[in-house]
Amino acid sequence: EHLQQAYDRLDDPAARAAAAFVLGQGLMFTSRAREGGVLARQTLAQLPPGLDDERHALEALELIAIIFGSPDREPLERLPQAAPGHGPGARLLTAIAAFMTAATGGPAERSEALALEAVAERELLAGGAGMFWSAVLAALFLADSPRLPELAERGREEAYRHGSHLFTGSIEVWSGNFLARDGELDDAAEALRLGRQIQDPWTSDPMGTSWSRGLLAYCEFVRGDQRAARAALAGGAPSPDDESDGANVWRRAHAELLLADRAAEEALAVADLMGRSAPHVVHPDWKPWQSLRARALSMLGRQEEALASMAAELELAYRSGAASTIGRCLRQLGELEGEEGTDRLREAVDVLSGASSRLEYARALGALGAALRRARRPTDAREPLRQALELADACGCAPLVDSVRSELHAAGARPRTTALGGVESLTAREARVAALAAEGDTNRDIAQTLFVTPKTVEVHLSNVYRKLGIRSRRELAPALEGA
Repeated sequence: EHLQQAYDRLDDPAARAAAAFVLGQGLMFTSRAREGGVLARQTLAQLPPGLDDERHALEALELIAIIFGSPDREPLERLPQAAPGHGPGARLLTAIAAFMTAATGGPAERSEALALEAVAERELLAGGAGMFWSAVLAALFLADSPRLPELAERGREEAYRHGSHLFTGSIEVWSGNFLARDGELDDAAEALRLGRQIQDPWTSDPMGTSWSRGLLAYCEFVRGDQRAARAALAGGAPSPDDESDGANVWRRAHAELLLADRAAEEALAVADLMGRSAPHVVHPDWKPWQSLRARALSMLGRQEEALASMAAELELAYRSGAASTIGRCLRQLGELEGEEGTDRLREAVDVLSGASSRLEYARALGALGAALRRARRPTDAREPLRQALELADACGCAPLVDSVRSELHAAGARPRTTALGGVESLTAREARVAALAAEGDTNRDIAQTLFVTPKTVEVHLSNVYRKLGIRSRRELAPALEGA
């Protein structure tokens, strides 16, 4: 209300544009994205010449309203290749252009280039806070960029230095999403839970928390904790006419739980609703409705339709050019093809061997090993299955560990009870904690550096000791030497 009063009473155009920008962000998180988009457009129409950077910021606000469910998609027709200028507004617009390029099916290299241009200098952190930095990270995620971990950590440090709840909540949620894709499931769940805790006090609106609830639920599902996944989805389902990206993130987790329950008809309905919602979003890792649909159709015995749906998603993956996405789609299509899909699974393994998604690589190895075992080639099956078991265990993916171990037994192997150890088995967060501890930092020092609790540091160090086969802090440096 105070922001609305400020906007209504201000006469100075630059100050009024600044008020509109902040008010618009508030509208996004209270299920009023349409109003936010209208506000941005009205303010743009009244903006006099010479305020180019304010204009760029409001154009960015217009675009982000679409992400939050505004039905007005006309701004997408003016999606810039990059915003001219070097001010905060130009960086904001470039950041949103990077994400929208990826989400609407543009090439990965283009969205990555825009994202890196947006963060080339410090203006984005100064002018855009959490939503816009998160747009950069999401673009890099969809582009499968190797720069993602570095920039996620940079954003995390800045968020906690500023102390903004919007920024810290956003960065934890998105960091959790990236960690989950890369197979750091325990760290991902920790970050996603923290993001929820930060967000809960200042928004009880179901739409405002649909991203964090959906991403946490999906992570818990992948880890094998369906009870925690269902609990994360509690708090209100998105309405059928909610076309925000957050609604589809929530629906994805919901569809996975329905498939796990073999409620194929219900899962198919959810997948089809995802497909109708936000039709401008086509990136298969941002809206994987066709692969969810394919799995539901396969359960219902509608195999030809299932294969067609999965092939359509693979085509979109090829268009994006992101290796993790292509590999995931190849693996799922190969699984649906059954006996004829072995070559497709080999291709998935080849593609994913050089990609960032360690978990998806484990899934592809497991699927290939299972296919070879079913083809009565147990000797050939054992090596990919062994690799899959090691990776799945290192990722903390209990369902995949169980299924691969069963396949190994069926192939006549006796898998080890524990997977790979040593430095290679450490998650990214465990490796960071271990390095800081080896340098002499106390648990409290490490907690402050990484913005976690001392208890979390203790848990990470315990895991490090177990994986490295050591018992004390003074053994860390020799164990890590050469890593």
